Amino acid sequence: MAAHISKLRESWGYHIQNWFVRVFLPVVIVLSQGSGPEALGFRLPKLNAEIFLILVLLTVALFLTTIMVLWYAISLAKDAKAIGAVKDWSTE
Repeated sequence: MAAHISKLRESWGYHIQNWFVRVFLPVVIVLSQGSGPEALGFRLPKLNAEIFLILVLLTVALFLTTIMVLWYAISLAKDAKAIGAVKDWSTE
């Protein structure tokens, strides 16, 4: 069964390590020292009601899209034809 799981290329490990060392770790260190994101050169926009409303609506839309996709996938998984197809898969 484990042979069917595709593995990530070796270069992905370098990308993840690069992101961790150059982005995540400096942000964590600066924030843990009590400084804000401005110490790293980040400028965050002022959060007003309009931006907040857009962010909330976007979050709700993405959440509902995820729920609909999951519902559709679960309804397909309950289909007898799909279940029969999975039972007939070879084990090789």
